[in-house]
Amino acid sequence: MDSYTRADVLKNEYGFDNSDFLNQLERLGFYTGTCSSSNYPSTRYSVSSIMQANYLQNVNADGSLSPFSQSLVIKTLRGLGYSVYAFENRSKGHFDLGEDRLLSRQNPLTGHSLSASGLNEYEAELLNTTLFRIFMDMPQLLPFVDLTRTEYSEHYLQVKYTLSELPNLPSVEGPKFVFAHILVPHEPYIFSANGDYKYTSLTDKKGYSSNIAFINSQLPSILDQIIRKSKIPPVVIIQGDHGPNLKNESPQMRHSILNTYYVNDKAKAMLYPSITPVNSFRVILDAYFNMDLELLEDKSYFAWGPKQLNDESLITPKCLP
Repeated sequence: MDSYTRADVLKNEYGFDNSDFLNQLERLGFYTGTCSSSNYPSTRYSVSSIMQANYLQNVNADGSLSPFSQSLVIKTLRGLGYSVYAFENRSKGHFDLGEDRLLSRQNPLTGHSLSASGLNEYEAELLNTTLFRIFMDMPQLLPFVDLTRTEYSEHYLQVKYTLSELPNLPSVEGPKFVFAHILVPHEPYIFSANGDYKYTSLTDKKGYSSNIAFINSQLPSILDQIIRKSKIPPVVIIQGDHGPNLKNESPQMRHSILNTYYVNDKAKAMLYPSITPVNSFRVILDAYFNMDLELLEDKSYFAWGPKQLNDESLITPKCLP
């Protein structure tokens, strides 16, 4: 859940009480890390670290990112016979998981991907590398076409598609790893609390809160269906990759995330309030497959590039009262 922050930040910064939603998750059997923080402040670094179950500088000394398809999590699960499913999103196309099937509203049968404005990858690349690019960069040249609204509308429909398809995946035979990177409550703030399309300023806290209210109204039912339809109890992780974009955000606030798990009793006993995503799959691979991976020290790096991945960028996460 891209940019989904912790309950204490929601309460103090947005005046939003998230207790009802968290209580619903708890009744379903989830454990929530109430003081959890991301390891990095950006999506690409954060999700890469989750998939590697390690700090990026431990994987590649120069801090470069390896393809997700070569990450510890994907290679391990593929070795255990798992298939990989991913959902398309507007975050510069999809992450390279080497998935067996990419689920997209545009072409759900063949799994062709989409990017901005509902285009497939070839069409998007054509736009970005030809004279057509000028119309994307200077939309005023096409006053009769609102390209931003077209992209946001596609994003809106793809999120709705993802939410509608998630409960159907338990019926797919065989062990599977499902990756759904949902750009809610991340901007654009286009969801009203009841799910209608409603564009709100990117700096508007009400817009972020509306996106939160919308996704909160959807997830409990979806998760309940996934749990009930699964022949074997599933593993479910719901995590923010970083906190919201605020004008006067602190590094601590940027790293504050929702982090909640539906796991077996062995894994649940290994969880704790301040767990960070780098340890998520270390817990799961140990509890379910006896991989005996030691937990790493929980650290948060306020680093936006490889050169900043050092102890100078370390921050001390704080939970607000």
